[in-house]
Amino acid sequence: HRHDREKHPYEVAFCDETIVSLDAMMRGLGNASCGQDVMAQYETRADITPFQFMILPLSSPMNNEQLSEKARVESPVSQPVSITRDKKGMVSMTSDTPNTEIYYSLNNASFMLYTHPIPLLQGGVISAVSRSESLAESLQATVRFGMLIDKSGWKVLQVSSQVKGDEAYKAIDDDIHTKWHTPYGEGEPHHPHSIVVDMGQSYQVEQFIYTPRIDGNNGNINEFVLYFSNEPDKWEEPAITGRFVNSSSPQFIEIASRPKARYFMLIAKSEVQGRAWTSAAELGITASMTN
Repeated sequence: HRHDREKHPYEVAFCDETIVSLDAMMRGLGNASCGQDVMAQYETRADITPFQFMILPLSSPMNNEQLSEKARVESPVSQPVSITRDKKGMVSMTSDTPNTEIYYSLNNASFMLYTHPIPLLQGGVISAVSRSESLAESLQATVRFGMLIDKSGWKVLQVSSQVKGDEAYKAIDDDIHTKWHTPYGEGEPHHPHSIVVDMGQSYQVEQFIYTPRIDGNNGNINEFVLYFSNEPDKWEEPAITGRFVNSSSPQFIEIASRPKARYFMLIAKSEVQGRAWTSAAELGITASMTN
């Protein structure tokens, strides 16, 4: 993680083990300055990346040419299945192996042939394998999906402050590349900062999701208080009080009380570096049902 890296080579810990890294892609450039960052088409982002590898034992020493020749073999196993769900709740399955058939199981039922995307609005567990006449069956891929939360009808009802270009609605626009940010510079407001969101309908909330900005850590929330309610102007006991960690990864906060609520209010009480700001790329929930 860019914020946890050592700043000098002599601070890097060395080990005696042999480590092999298998990378589908490498960024090749890192910066934390105020200048131009990597262009979007060259950025690397977290994604599902199917891959396979083989370990071939050596019976005698080999030079580089011999090693390259020995490694020129095709995998006898089908590539694993990639399982994804779009914003409309449709689940698609693909395999990089040509002319393969995909078989899937929903919620541990019998496997069936996959022919087209399937709807999965309420969530479930999908397992899938790819099969080919000339290759062995792939390893089984399994993905658990929660209930689809459609944020297109969400609205920001109140916000303590926001800056032009990084308005509060960008914390619920389903785009991690945008963000809500409070004003900075001369006269900048200090904590607490707050935001009230109307989710459009009531949910039985299981988790709250805070996704910090992905382009730095300015404004990342440290201490917070979170409320849920069915009335936009009536807040009782907080659902949870806690701290987020200093990371750009989404943070899932378990809500033990499982409230049924339409509105939430997030109050940021401090920032990870003690600065005056608050920011959020996305705010969201996981839920088990709607009312």
